Amino acid sequence: LAEKNNMKALKFLKKAYECEEGKEDVELILDIALLYDKLGNPVLSKKMYKEVLNIDENEARAYYGIGVLYDESENFIEAIKYYKKTISIDENYDKAYFFLANCYDEIGEQEKAIENYKEVLRIEPRDLWANANLGCIYDEIGEIGLAIEYMSKALEINSKHFRILFNMGVFMAKLGEND
Repeated sequence: LAEKNNMKALKFLKKAYECEEGKEDVELILDIALLYDKLGNPVLSKKMYKEVLNIDENEARAYYGIGVLYDESENFIEAIKYYKKTISIDENYDKAYFFLANCYDEIGEQEKAIENYKEVLRIEPRDLWANANLGCIYDEIGEIGLAIEYMSKALEINSKHFRILFNMGVFMAKLGEND
């Protein structure tokens, strides 16, 4: 992995997995699942996450990983189930809240998206994209004051990001602040 040679890394991880201890090593199996996903093989990735859950049914990272696989295939309803399961195990799993919020936004449930982005910010107040995405959702629902508030927080975190600057420009133009 350090050499950024994913196929070579997979070969060695699979070799370790074939050892007796390897079939019970949650960290090893999670690494294999992540690598399969990175290599574009969601079927084998999901299989490995399921193996982790057979070892430890309360392994939040495995539920999260499966959620990501569904999310990547735009099966947002299934992804939501897995992100919620992740959160039920680890209520401070900020990435699960983040992608849960995104799924809700994708299916048009903006209030639930807002609620979950706010959970991300409860855990990590300086999350650039939770702030920016909240700003965009508030803009979409006509709450320009809240849109500017959250986009301003995003700008405090990264004052040079082109998307954040563009969105803030759009918001200010809506207020007639063309400068």
